[in-house]
Amino acid sequence: MLTDSLLVLLLVILFILSLRQGWRPVDRSHHGRRKLALAPTHFPRTPRKPPWVKHEVLKLKALMPQAGCRAIAQVCNRRHGGRGMTIGKTYAHGSVRGAPGDRRPYRDPIPPRNH
Repeated sequence: MLTDSLLVLLLVILFILSLRQGWRPVDRSHHGRRKLALAPTHFPRTPRKPPWVKHEVLKLKALMPQAGCRAIAQVCNRRHGGRGMTIGKTYAHGSVRGAPGDRRPYRDPIPPRNH
């Protein structure tokens, strides 16, 4: 009899502690289901690149329309690697593909060289 009452008391204490530690206001969607509190999925290891890097990638793509992302990344790294800013193929691809309208200002005709 004593063990039954202790077991019930222990369960009540555990229940109260679990409510106290895990209590959060419940967000409900329009379907009435509980939204799960998700942890952030992106933890950047490096800071975001400055805007001039994206502009340089778009300018290179406008100057070399047939070049792929690998070639654009290599040329950009050769030109600006001394500043400590290098890019990868994935960044070049994301910059070029992400905003096709951004390349328009760089597509102005380049005057021919006088030899």
